[in-house]
Amino acid sequence: MSNALIITDNLDTTSAVKEGFSAIGWHAHHLDLMNFLSHDNQDVAMQYQCALLFVDKVFVDKYSNLIDDVSETIKSCAANMPIYLSFEENYDNRFYWWRLRSKRVFECVGDSAAMQEIIKEITKLEISMQNLRAYVSPMS
Repeated sequence: MSNALIITDNLDTTSAVKEGFSAIGWHAHHLDLMNFLSHDNQDVAMQYQCALLFVDKVFVDKYSNLIDDVSETIKSCAANMPIYLSFEENYDNRFYWWRLRSKRVFECVGDSAAMQEIIKEITKLEISMQNLRAYVSPMS
């Protein structure tokens, strides 16, 4: 069974995404941003097929002073596994480099139907990869 990592501090989002992945037969695990930043990136890449980072109002308010730290972690993780970004609102220029390092960016995601479509798209993309060694970083 495939594993996805959900990175958000929003527990409502976590629950909805876990349910969506579970319905498709995947396991989804949650880390808040501070725990994600403290993990070894290669270890994370070995445990999960992909990561989905949610950038919402809570994220921006709480972590705007950590943008550079998060950027370095995203860069490191993106070299080892696919990272998908989901922006609650239209992203601003502070996140430009994140967009370049992600496999796919989803914008204005708020309702559960849109979330289910995102999960289906991610799993379809990831199932098509035979193994993690086939992953080609967007930084290549």
